[in-house]
Amino acid sequence: MRFIVHCQNFVMSEALQTYLEQKIVSSLNLHLSESTASPIIISLETRKKQHIIEVTILSKHSTIRATQQSDNMYKSIDIVSMKLKKQVLTYKNKKLTKRNNRRDKILLNKQYFNDDLFIS
Repeated sequence: MRFIVHCQNFVMSEALQTYLEQKIVSSLNLHLSESTASPIIISLETRKKQHIIEVTILSKHSTIRATQQSDNMYKSIDIVSMKLKKQVLTYKNKKLTKRNNRRDKILLNKQYFNDDLFIS
């Protein structure tokens, strides 16, 4: 899965980049398929000793976004990572529920028509 990083008033180190890959990208790879999401957009910003991270995942039917502001960038990444996992799992469960409901309706309709044919 690809990811795009934008930095504003901030210079990203190699250690921070590997930490981002480890915490956000690799953990989301477990929950999202390649077809579900386009690139993950990560914005890092520093304002008056506050570190802000915003992560956006654009998919076909929805946008998943999480932001966090704290005094430590690593702490912000950890919290955003947890928020994203929760949102992605919610999105995935909704998608599965809709698919299962559609499948159940189709099965019920087929049963109804099959029973109707046998009665006649």
